[in-house]
Amino acid sequence: MPRRTPQLPGIWVRHEVHVEARNSFYYPDVSACCDPHDRDELYVKNPCLIIEVLSPSTASVDRREKRTSYATLISLREYIIVEQDRMRVELYRRESRGWQGYILSQSDDFVELSCLVLRLTLSEIYEGIEFPSGVAEPEPEEYAV
Repeated sequence: MPRRTPQLPGIWVRHEVHVEARNSFYYPDVSACCDPHDRDELYVKNPCLIIEVLSPSTASVDRREKRTSYATLISLREYIIVEQDRMRVELYRRESRGWQGYILSQSDDFVELSCLVLRLTLSEIYEGIEFPSGVAEPEPEEYAV
C-alpha cells in the first residue's frame, strides 16, 4: 500500500515499480512518485526518484539491468545507487542532453533530489554508519560513469 510521507506532502513512497517498456516489475529500496494519478495499490508506473542500496548480490543487476530499464521511465528524474561498504553514491540524472552520471565520494558532496526538492550531503546520508576497515576494491571500468 502506498504511504504518504508527512515530511513531504504530495509525495508517495512505494516499493514496487512497473517498467512497462520492459514488461517488468522491480522492487527498489526506495521509490518516490509525485503523480496524483499514479495510485495503484500494488505498484507505481511513474516514479520520479528511485534509490538502490548496493549489496554484493545485487550490485550487477542494480548497475546494469535495472539502470537501463529505469531509464525508459519518462517520469524518472534521478536514479541513485548508494554503496553500503564505503562512502560512494552514483547519481544518474535526466538532463536536457540525456542521462548524466556523477560519482560522489566526499563527505561534503551533496545529492540534490529535484523531485523531492531535497538536498543531502553524503555525511547526512551516511550518518551513523561505520565502514569496514581496509581498502575497498576499485570499481571495474564498466561501472564508470
